[in-house]
Amino acid sequence: MTAKVDAVNLATAMQTFRAEYGYWPVSEERARGTNRDFTFGTEGTSSACVVTNGSGREANNSEVVRILMANEAGAPGGNLPGQDLRNPRKILFLHAKTLGDNGRGGVGIDGVFRDPWGNPYIITLDLNGDGWCEGGGYRMKGAVSVWSFGRDKKANLKEARDVGVNKDNIHFDR
Repeated sequence: MTAKVDAVNLATAMQTFRAEYGYWPVSEERARGTNRDFTFGTEGTSSACVVTNGSGREANNSEVVRILMANEAGAPGGNLPGQDLRNPRKILFLHAKTLGDNGRGGVGIDGVFRDPWGNPYIITLDLNGDGWCEGGGYRMKGAVSVWSFGRDKKANLKEARDVGVNKDNIHFDR
């Protein structure tokens, strides 16, 4: 239940940010440098599955989380160059538990937002504006998709989302 609530809150924070500023909470370089969707949140997983975005490289979700948390004093992971430009009014869009380590649910010292089992949340954003989130081996209708590998820390991208090892995975698409 906690993972589902986190996923809903994360998706809502991203959409609220977009409504406020007119762009997604991603670096200016990423926002301007792509004409396809982008997936965040896979770096550092202990899962049998590695999810990559369209460029074939991994990117953890800390970029998105740091922007949504408005670089507040003591925000985990510190600030990134140019990050203040993405949330110039420093509005706190995401209220998430911050931690002194990286192994549990919440935002770790590395700035990565993890589910209750320690898995980084995976975020796919519709950066090309076609109404679909494509990433992590799936295509979901909507502007944002948030999911986790669930209790077993596994996913199989060749199976449907809710069968086999994917049965316990948490998804929220909007």
